[in-house]
This record gives sequence, C-alpha cells and structure tokens, in this order.
Amino acid sequence: MAGVEGSTQLRSLRWAPIALVLAVFALYASSCDRGFVYDDHEVILVQHAPASAGEVLRIFAERHIVGLPYYRPITRASLLLQKAAHGHDPAPFHLFNAALMAAIAGLAYVVLRLPALGVSRAPALLAAAMLAMHPVASSCVYPIASGRETAMPSLFMLASLWGWLRGGRSGAATAWAAFAAALLCKEQAVVIPVVFALADALGLSGPAERSPRAWSLRYAPAVVLGVLYAALRSQLFGGSELVLGHLLGPVWSYGYALQVLVAPTAALVYEPALDVWVSFPRLALAGLAAAALGVAVWRSGAHSGVGSGERRGVLLFWVGWFAIVQLPTANLLQQEAPFDERYVFLASLGPWAMIATLASGATHRLAGRAALAAALVAVAAAAWITAGRASSFASDEAFFQAWHRASPRSIEANAHLGQLRLEQGRIGEAARLYERAVEISPGSASAWLGLGRVRAAEGREADALAHYERAVALEPGSGLSWFQLGVARERSGDPESAERAYREALRFKPNLAEAHFNLGVRLERSGRDAEAMDSYREALRYRPAFAAAHYNLGNALARSGAFDQAIPHYRAALALEPDHEDARRNLALAVSSAGTPGGTPP
Repeated sequence: MAGVEGSTQLRSLRWAPIALVLAVFALYASSCDRGFVYDDHEVILVQHAPASAGEVLRIFAERHIVGLPYYRPITRASLLLQKAAHGHDPAPFHLFNAALMAAIAGLAYVVLRLPALGVSRAPALLAAAMLAMHPVASSCVYPIASGRETAMPSLFMLASLWGWLRGGRSGAATAWAAFAAALLCKEQAVVIPVVFALADALGLSGPAERSPRAWSLRYAPAVVLGVLYAALRSQLFGGSELVLGHLLGPVWSYGYALQVLVAPTAALVYEPALDVWVSFPRLALAGLAAAALGVAVWRSGAHSGVGSGERRGVLLFWVGWFAIVQLPTANLLQQEAPFDERYVFLASLGPWAMIATLASGATHRLAGRAALAAALVAVAAAAWITAGRASSFASDEAFFQAWHRASPRSIEANAHLGQLRLEQGRIGEAARLYERAVEISPGSASAWLGLGRVRAAEGREADALAHYERAVALEPGSGLSWFQLGVARERSGDPESAERAYREALRFKPNLAEAHFNLGVRLERSGRDAEAMDSYREALRYRPAFAAAHYNLGNALARSGAFDQAIPHYRAALALEPDHEDARRNLALAVSSAGTPGGTPP
C-alpha cells in the first residue's frame, strides 16, 4: 500500500518541474510594464545597436562599461541585439530576464536530481523554487542590465556544473563550453574550475583512471581557457583592475550573505554600506540557522549512500559551493559596490541544496512531511516579498527614492536622486541632496560634479566652474567632469580651454556623444569644418537619435557642397524634431541645390 501511495505521489509530481518554470516566469513577467532604471541608461539606452555581424563581433573587443574593468561581451551582446530588434521598449527586455530566471530554476532542479547528488524530487523542486523566488533573486531580474549581468552567467555556471557531474566526454565538453560562455558573461565564473576540483575531490565526479596524466588531461581546458581569458583582460585593462581589498572584507561579505538569505527585508536595500545592512538581531538569527545546518550536516553520517557519492560528501560539496561561488564578490579585491544581494544569488543554491539533501535522507515520514510543508511556506513568503520588490524598480523615480530611503547617507543615492530632481527642474531639492553628498564625503568627485550642475542651473556660473575644477582634481579620469568643465569654460569665454577639456573628456569616455558634439561645434566655429564633421559623425555613432548632430552635420556638408549627403541628415533631424524650422528650410535649399526632382526652390 505504501508503494502504491509512493507511486501516486511520484506521478503527481511528474509535471511539477514544468509548473515550477511557469510559476517563476509568471512571478517576474508581471514586471514587464516597468521601465529602464539606473545602469540601463548607460548599458542600453545610450549604446549603439549593432547593425551587422561585424558590429556584434566588435562587442567582444570592448569593455562592458567605459571606465570600469568589466568584460561581459555575451551579456552585452544579448542586450544590444535586443535593442536592435525592438528599440527602447522595455517590456521584451523584462520578459527575457524573466525567462532567464525560469530557465535557471528548471536547470537547478535538473542539477539537483543528478545521481551524483541524489536529491529527491520534492526537495529538489522546493530548493530550485527558493533559489529563483527568494528576494535576493529580485535584483537579478527586475533591473534589466545589472540583473542580466548576474542571471545569464548563473545559467551557464549551472550548465557547466550539470555537465561536470553528469560525467563522460560529452559531459566534460558541455562543462568546459558552458564555463567559457559564463566567463564571457561575467567575471564571477572564474571560480568554476575550483568547483569542479572540489566535486572530484569528494568523489562526486572524476575519471575512472586516477593517474597524473588523466588528471592533467581533465583540467587542460581550464589552463587554456584561463590563459586566453587573462590575455583578453590584459589587452583591455592591463591588470590595473586588480587591487587588493580589506582583510575583513570576506568576513563581512559572508555575514551579509547569511543575513539576507535567512532574514531578508521586505524593502529594497540596494548596494548598502556596512553600517546600513548590519543588523545584530538578523545576524544572530542567521548565525543560529547556519549553526543548526552545520550540526545537521555533522550528524548526517558518512554511511548513507546516495548514488555515486555519500550524503556527507554531497553536503560538503554544497558548503564548498557557497564559499567558492561567493568568493569573487567577497571583497578580496576592491569592487565598485562592496555589498549587494545579487552577489549572493548563485551561491545561495548551496544552503538550499544542503537542506534538500538532508530532507531527502529523512527517515521519519511525518517529520519529512512537516519539513516539506514548512519549506512550502518559506517559498511562498519569499515569493511574496520578491513580488513586492518589483515596485522599487518601476522607474528611476521609484528606484532612487527606495535607495535613498534605505541609505540616506549614501553618496550615490543622494547624487542620483539629486540628478533626477535636477532633470525634473526641482532645483532646490537637487541642491539639498548634492550639498548633503558633499557634506558626507568632501572627497567625492561625483558629488562636486552634481553640485556644479546645480549651481549652473541656478545661474551661478563661477561657482559651477569652481566645482567642476574640484571634481576633475579629485578624479582626473572622469570624462563627465571634464565635459562639464568644458561647458563651463566655454560659457566663461575661454574656448581654447573648453576644447582641451572636451578632448580630455573623450579620452576617458569616448562614447560621450555630447562631448563629440560640443567639440564639433568648437571646431566648426574655428573654421575646421572637416574635423567638425568627424566629431558630429562620432556623436551620431554613439547616439544615432541626436537631432542637433544631424542638423549641424548637414550644415557642414552643405557648406562643403555635398548636398546629397546633407539631405539625409536634415531629414533625420526633422524626423526627430518635426518643428525644427531651420532644418526644414535648409533641407529645401539642399534639395534645390542638389537638383533633386520635386525639390522646393529656395
């Protein structure tokens, strides 16, 4: 009778993995009406959409973001190819991210069900659901760019683990191919060969022949891929990105990870500083949970066979997974943001898999059912918090307000909300936010830059110029600061210094379309039309929908007698700004001068 009941339960769970994938997709697809926020502007909106295979390949020779040591060409290509396909409609981007997380949930389930890991069906489903629906996963889906930068490599890293634990030549080939793809999605994937070595050491995988030759052949792809990857990064960054972090950085990073996994907050707390996220009651709760899990692992016994490996070996593997996968973002090296929930996402599979492994070995049916019921409640609660987080990513307004509420002393939160208020014309609020940022950190170049913009909006040009000079002195490699300094110097009647500032801006931020445009205007006014045209073309390369650049380039071409080339630019300017009367008049003149049939005489 028990066997019949067990068979019925198994049949009832047959379609559960598909239901899991659909549930995860539905949870996140509801956010498809959200907009672009924060990094999306830099990574997607201001970027040029590739129009040919050559332009797609060029992505693999470029930084992910100018000025930052990130090399993520597959992730970046996916975003820009979507932009080429559907422009600035955010819904397809959000749906793609939702599908990515649904695929991660399904693949996590498949990995947990491998014979080498031996997790039962129901615990595997719940562990995969917790991975994908926990609030730490929300930051890997709702923000388009930064979310995909974590979700896409996570999918490939799981695929590589599946191939490695599956075994055989095809499994190894899959593992190394997925590892290579994950490396080209995000730097975090560099630790995967260490995960492979751990699995081999614990007897979960490995060749039948244990000779040095067999092991060297098994790990030869790691050496080849590592050398190639290091060469690529050296070409782009020259090793300048490798700066040691604080000695206590990893301690705090793992403490943060445990706290947000065991006791997440309902509200978004984005990239918090140490004094913002530390909650001693939450840390104590996380510590108790980790200790209880550790005791359970210790008492699990070494003789309960699970497939090709022992249960304790499987549990130790997942302990190692949590430690290893978290390591690249554990502040061993200096990183732009020391803490964020997205850093914890893939590592979190470790504790969920440990709980699922323990549940799979439960011998008391009643206790097992109670544990499954508790897990269902935990997954539902996590999904409820995650669904609520979507509102914080609805727009820049919602996002920056949520960030500022959680971290009122954050320089970045004050600066970004201040910039938004400045764009909205709420000058007084912007001034207070930037003044607060300067007060918090007088050495922050971005704070002085923003305060300079506020002073310029207030008409205090001398103060603005002084603030821009302060920003450049604090951070000489800031293209934005050099650009604003150029604008201020031009307004103060110093065009030569303005031109030098624009050129410095482009040296550090070559994709800054406004700097190319302003440089073009400066060159045009000094009679260097040929150079000006090159600058306008560069501005349009990085920002094709730049009406003023189209208009100025059209004028420069017309002056050179190239009326046929000027006409498309006048038309592009009019398409972008239908009320641009000067463009309409000059188009008519260019059409007439070029002798185009149907042209309107001047």
